Amino acid sequence: TGLEQIPQPADAIPVSLSADGSLVLLSSPEHRGLEVLDATTGKAVSITDERGRGMYATLSPGGKYVCYKAFQESNAGRLMAPMLFDIAAGRAIPMNAFCEVAGTPAVAENGDIAYTVGNTLTLLRSDFSEQATFDLGHHVNLLAFSPDGGSIAYNDAEDQAASSPTGPRPTGVRGSPRMGRGFY
Repeated sequence: TGLEQIPQPADAIPVSLSADGSLVLLSSPEHRGLEVLDATTGKAVSITDERGRGMYATLSPGGKYVCYKAFQESNAGRLMAPMLFDIAAGRAIPMNAFCEVAGTPAVAENGDIAYTVGNTLTLLRSDFSEQATFDLGHHVNLLAFSPDGGSIAYNDAEDQAASSPTGPRPTGVRGSPRMGRGFY
């Protein structure tokens, strides 16, 4: 089965697909809104219809959460918050209060969670208890866990890929000149 066989709005763009293919995360061409479509039933759950939410959003391994970043306008400008959407419960879970700079959260296969606010990387256990925090020295927007959850990848201060088993000290894994700047 292919995505062309899954009923979806005409302008929907698939953003992420669960490992088993049963869930499709959809957004619009302008990243307006997020919707999770159950490909087995055709049932869709709307997460938000606000602009910008679809950019860099992902499904967690196992399809329990949608990882995204929410935005809010204020007198201080545009604020953001790292968010998880619990698909089964149908509710958004803020990882932090709205702030000036935050990244899109990531979830590991074992359920551990990582997110950034400002220059700080926070690691949570699957029960949302804090595991560790690290000052990265710079803002990181996108994070990725290794398949075993033992390492986290992010961009370093030179905007090259770095990886660390427990915190902000890169292990020497870096983007190559072939990959170019901005590789995550």
